[in-house]
Amino acid sequence: MVDPTYAAPVDAVERRISEAEWRLVRGALQDGVDVVVDATNLRAGPARRWLALAAACGAGVHVEDVVADVEECVRRDAARPAVERVGEEMLRDLAARFLDPDTGRPAPLGEPGRLSSAGGAPYRPVPGTPPAVLVVVEGITGPDGAPVDAAVAVVRTLAGAGHRVIACSPRPEDERAVVASWLAAHVSVPVEALLLRPPRDRRRDGTALLALFDAHVRDHYTVTAVVEGRPRPARVWARTGLAVLGVAPGEV
Repeated sequence: MVDPTYAAPVDAVERRISEAEWRLVRGALQDGVDVVVDATNLRAGPARRWLALAAACGAGVHVEDVVADVEECVRRDAARPAVERVGEEMLRDLAARFLDPDTGRPAPLGEPGRLSSAGGAPYRPVPGTPPAVLVVVEGITGPDGAPVDAAVAVVRTLAGAGHRVIACSPRPEDERAVVASWLAAHVSVPVEALLLRPPRDRRRDGTALLALFDAHVRDHYTVTAVVEGRPRPARVWARTGLAVLGVAPGEV
């Protein structure tokens, strides 16, 4: 168990268990391991999220609903020690909420939505898409606003080897001219796309950048690496499975 003192459903403990379960399943699927997720009274939303994770990892899915007779559940629950009982009222309520009264089975799951990078989707390049390097502008900029020479050299080398250069920044769209001018002056390679935060987007920087990545990069390029020299933002990209080149003073 995650928490040895756990005895009854507690929100904080349940969240820790769910997060640990998600990381374990995601990692196993990425390694090509078959996984069985055994969950009681799983709501449709979380169930579809598991389906979306499987799709994002390129795994097939089989759903097996194990449905027990309500009266038998009540009988077994009554035989438990008092501290472990769910209670007849709760069991009948769960059956009423989760089972179709006509079929006695859970309703079929609808098609899952596509899992986002921020939601945990690992990066799987689409075969045949052109190679690219993703450059986070702030990740190649030093504290004084000057470019980090080593990072710029990496970008130029990859561009010279045929990689498309995709630049991104959490700065707002209305600063496009300023950012584009800085790139032209200091990086001096053709930039295929400059992705900036859309108007009124107040999400955290990492979440906003991952959304831009999903919308404009994920399905359109084979990303060889992300150039991001700041450790914390670099971890955001690394969690998607992307290779991160941390080229910045003191971070190499």
